[in-house]
Amino acid sequence: GPMLPKHVRYQAALHPEGCRRSGDNGYITKAVSACQAIPNRNPRAPRHGVPAGPAKARFVDTRCRCGYDSQGKTTCTGGFAMSENLRPTFTITLENGKTLTGELYPETAPESVGNFAALANQAFYDGLIFHRVIPGFMIQGGCPSGTGMGGPGYQIKGEFAANGVKNPLRHGRGVLSMARSARNDSAGSQFFIMVADAPHLDGAYAAFGRVLSGMEAADDIVAAKRDAADRPKVPQVIRSIRVDTHGREYPFKRM
Repeated sequence: GPMLPKHVRYQAALHPEGCRRSGDNGYITKAVSACQAIPNRNPRAPRHGVPAGPAKARFVDTRCRCGYDSQGKTTCTGGFAMSENLRPTFTITLENGKTLTGELYPETAPESVGNFAALANQAFYDGLIFHRVIPGFMIQGGCPSGTGMGGPGYQIKGEFAANGVKNPLRHGRGVLSMARSARNDSAGSQFFIMVADAPHLDGAYAAFGRVLSGMEAADDIVAAKRDAADRPKVPQVIRSIRVDTHGREYPFKRM
C-alpha cells in the first residue's frame, strides 16, 4: 500500500462535503467526518499533544488519500493513517497444533480483509480443510463443503487490476489471496496461501495478507500425499482462524 512520505509531520482536516480532490494523490468517494495522520519520529515535528509515531504508516482505506498544502504539509482527506503495528493480525491454528500468523492489508484490499476477518471471528473456518494443495504453488482452503465449490452464501468485490481495482500486493511466498471462479466478483470464503512466488496471478486475484511466521506448517501441508485432484489423502484440518482487528471495524459489501 501507499507509504506516507518521511517528511510528513501532521495534519487533521474535516471534509464533510464528501468527494473532494486531494492534490495529485487521489480522492475520496464518500462523505467523511475527519482524518488524522500519525507524525514520524522527526524530533522537529510539531507536537500538538500527539506523541511521536512510527516513521512508516499506511492508509486503512485506499479511497482516503493525502495531498499537500502550500507549505508542503500533508493533508488527509478521510479515513486515518495506520501504523504497521495496528494492522489486523491473523492466527491460523491447525488441528496438529501448528500455527501460521501474519497481517492483513486493509489499505490494499478492504473488502477482502473485512470479509475474511468477519468469517474468521464467527468461527466459519473452524474445522474446515485445505482441500487443494499444489507443491511449488499454493494451498487452498475455506470451502465449507470441502469440495472447492462452497462458500458463505454471498460474494464480494474482486480487488485486483483485471477487475478495475488497484492492488499492488504481489503473489509471493506467504501471501494470502482470495480464491474465485471465472467471474471476477465471485470470491466468498475460499482463500489460498502461496508457498512459492506466482507472478502470473498478480492483477488477477485479490491478495490481501501475508504470513509472517509459521510457513513451515504450510510447507508440510503442501507436501502431503494427494490424489489426482490435488486433494490431500489425509485431511489437513484447520482448527481455527482468528483475526485481531485491534478494536477497529472493517465493513465490506456482500454481493
